[in-house]
Amino acid sequence: MRKLITALAVVVSLTFLVCGSVSALPITPFSMNNPYGNNINTLGTQLAELDWLPGSGLAVNANAANLPVDQPFEFLYQLKLGGIIDVNSHNLATPTLNGVQGTSTDPYEFTVVGRMWENAVGLGGWISTFTLAADPTAGLNPNMLEIYADKYDGTGAWGQQANVATGLGFDDGDLALSAVPISITSIFNVTDTTDPNGLPPVGGTGIPDNQDIGTGSAMVIYQVTAYDPDYFTFPWTTDPLLIAIQFDGTLTMPPAGVDTLAMWDGTAPDYYTGGGGTTPFNTEDLLFKLDGNSHFAPIPEPATMLLLGSGLLGLAGYARRKSKKVS
Repeated sequence: MRKLITALAVVVSLTFLVCGSVSALPITPFSMNNPYGNNINTLGTQLAELDWLPGSGLAVNANAANLPVDQPFEFLYQLKLGGIIDVNSHNLATPTLNGVQGTSTDPYEFTVVGRMWENAVGLGGWISTFTLAADPTAGLNPNMLEIYADKYDGTGAWGQQANVATGLGFDDGDLALSAVPISITSIFNVTDTTDPNGLPPVGGTGIPDNQDIGTGSAMVIYQVTAYDPDYFTFPWTTDPLLIAIQFDGTLTMPPAGVDTLAMWDGTAPDYYTGGGGTTPFNTEDLLFKLDGNSHFAPIPEPATMLLLGSGLLGLAGYARRKSKKVS
């Protein structure tokens, strides 16, 4: 059985904002193997970016009436890898990535699942921002990110191909990498809200309902806690490792392109379905169509960091999560 290598972690009370912007994190090249043990990059160059296909994100209880700003809500997400970009901007995705047996000889997939507890600032208005919150469940549902590697060899032994509609197949196969979020910069813009009678908020009696049309974006920085060297090779061995993920979310009524029955942890979304179904006011969750791309970076020198908070508290305890493999 493969073992995850625990990344060296400096467990201190801080969150990193580099050069005043998380987008300023340097992109560090890396190498990556597929579940069959083959180097993904046949061109011989190193990789720079992972591009995730549109998947689903669920803000649990974020649509609850009168949600206090200081009451964290749980955000879950699940995505499947769609593009692998090398340092020369070549997309290395081939029919083997997300392929099926018969179409290619070695079909495989990489998926990512995650949980973030967030506090909302101005939730219910036209523009909302969000901050990272500590896990309020005493470690039962921790902030986390996990990347899984899965192959399709015709036997089903590795699990099933991820499916956005059913919500299944995102956390099976080999656990290739795990991480915890340490900072988030996000904003969501509601572009159309109405009350149950369809009256406009401007010039009428409409009430913003948090379950209409809108778009948002978030940059999340993660601290890697462990990774499997059978899948990832990084150009350093001692420095703590970061992942920067840019998420772009779309909230529609109902969510366009997303009809998720359950999230990776079994949570069944309770969201507005439109038509003659439930209304925005008797649902508790917001279901998003979510897109993302990510890259790795070393933790910069202290002189380039701005200390902001307590993002790494509890990191040491999180590293105890064990690798899961379906054999």
